[in-house]
Amino acid sequence: MRVRLLALAVLFQAAAAAADQSVGIGPGLAFNPPTVVVAPGETVTWIWQDAPHSSTSDATSGPEVWNSGVQATGATFSHTFQTPGDYPYYCLVHSFPGGTFMNGLVRVAQPTATPTVTPTRPPTPLPGGPAAIPSLSGAGRLLLGLALAAAAVLLLSFARPR
Repeated sequence: MRVRLLALAVLFQAAAAAADQSVGIGPGLAFNPPTVVVAPGETVTWIWQDAPHSSTSDATSGPEVWNSGVQATGATFSHTFQTPGDYPYYCLVHSFPGGTFMNGLVRVAQPTATPTVTPTRPPTPLPGGPAAIPSLSGAGRLLLGLALAAAAVLLLSFARPR
């Protein structure tokens, strides 16, 4: 029983942390990936794979400001983002705010709902096929033929010159 509860707790924590993001710093002069997207309340953790580097927000004031300080290989630093927006950051040692050399971006966005597909009913077919043509019995066909012949005789009699 105790093992089951422990396994359940581990699974619950793994599911809760699944939306958080990790960013590798290095090897070399790069954040990997350079851009991450999180929802409000989620955490980005930077992991040093090379040294010396930092993760420092471009902004020095506002809702999302952080500075890990210069760290060595194996260090980690985390920041939980609360406010939607784009938050650029850089390495203090190798770049500067707004730079393009060793810079990254955290995008905090509200999760979007997955569109639900509403099934539509196919049109109800008309009885007898696409264009319902009444079917006639043998006697009905005979009467229709006689009516058409009588109409033709009348038309011809009026059409002849006298």
